[in-house]
Amino acid sequence: METKRTPFEQLPITDRFMFAMVFSHKEIAKPFLEAVLGIKIHELRDPEPEKTVDVSPFYKGIRYDVFVKETGPNGETLRSFDNEMQMEDNKEIPKRTRYYQAMCDSEALNKGEVYYNLKELYIMFPHRG
Repeated sequence: METKRTPFEQLPITDRFMFAMVFSHKEIAKPFLEAVLGIKIHELRDPEPEKTVDVSPFYKGIRYDVFVKETGPNGETLRSFDNEMQMEDNKEIPKRTRYYQAMCDSEALNKGEVYYNLKELYIMFPHRG
């Protein structure tokens, strides 16, 4: 069976590999996030393409397309951003977003910390048409 290969230069941004490749560069991710969200970002840590979170072998885990945290002047986390490429609206985005937020928040606090310490979290699902 012959596999059709698309040259790297012709891969669209909607290709899973290309999306992760482009947005894993903070020099691209930072101005994109600032423009889309209308915010100013202090500094981004290195984005993590295809970051996986599995809390149990019995429950559904998640895989962020590109996950990145903003840090403040002292290296502290200020906000988190999850940028997901969505090719079509399968009507699951609201519940998927809820689940992703819960999974992200489950790692955000240490035992005994107060909920007030939860940082801002942005989950984006840009999709075409």
